[in-house]
Amino acid sequence: MLSARESTLISLPMFTTRFHWTPRPRRDSTGCRMRSGRGLAGRYVKFRNQGQRAVHSHCKSRPLDLVFIIDSSRSVRPAEFEKVKIFLSDMVDTLEIGQEATRVAVVNYASTVQIEFMLKMYFSKVDLKQALTRIEPLSTGTMTGLAIKTAMEKVFAEESGARPRSTNISKVAIIVTDGRPQDKVEEVSASARGSNVEIYAIGVDRADMQSLRLMASQPLDDHVFYVETYGVIEKLTSKFRETLCGLDPCSLGHDCDHICVNNRSSYYCKCQEGYSLNEDGKTCSRKCSCHELGGFCVNISLETNAAITDNPSLKV
Repeated sequence: MLSARESTLISLPMFTTRFHWTPRPRRDSTGCRMRSGRGLAGRYVKFRNQGQRAVHSHCKSRPLDLVFIIDSSRSVRPAEFEKVKIFLSDMVDTLEIGQEATRVAVVNYASTVQIEFMLKMYFSKVDLKQALTRIEPLSTGTMTGLAIKTAMEKVFAEESGARPRSTNISKVAIIVTDGRPQDKVEEVSASARGSNVEIYAIGVDRADMQSLRLMASQPLDDHVFYVETYGVIEKLTSKFRETLCGLDPCSLGHDCDHICVNNRSSYYCKCQEGYSLNEDGKTCSRKCSCHELGGFCVNISLETNAAITDNPSLKV
């Protein structure tokens, strides 16, 4: 059993995660914490510059239909709500925004729900960030379930700019709240997840952790976040960038003779005109020219320069 002050460091390419086991939640020097389901263990994430340059060079965000669902109830002070808007703006900066890239919508809620803008409304970062500055808090109540239901019925709809399921564009909802929902969230969240919407739940300060877990997608360790104050919520931007960003595998090295094609999380090889892909899926050979060598079909491998023929007696 680890003592209260023992910890384990795990080094990853982008960040170092320190796990502290403590009898009561405690705030570290950054103030940023992701708390486990039982509320006893705190996971502190500290970002560093190691590996940062490579990620900025090769990181391209996958196209998303992304909806922010933000709590602006009375418990969220005006200055704190401004912090939420800064967080959203920072998130937009990390994404590729466009009609064929990521589309963003915002649902603002308290006791009522207000759709600030739909997925089809803004396709440039400048316009999108200006729209974020115009959002005002609604003040009373915390109807989180109603907000999720509204997002599903009205925002993740094709007429509102959501792309058809046939396009395989991921649908993501990020919920930010600091309180306990005043309505039921379990059923409506399960319905959203069943419709292939990936849900991330961010809790701030007095947020109810059980409700966050009921809303979020699995695995919960990757979809439930907690920060102690709105003042440090922007520290989650890098974590979400890592989550929502896909590395271009072709730029990280490949074994293709000719052309590497990025297939989102993987890649495949293609050959230039006049060549065909060999069985290894990577090397290319010149295509058959059956009028050569008396009608026998010959392929010349680029890798070995060896002659391959359908007539074993033919020597080149």
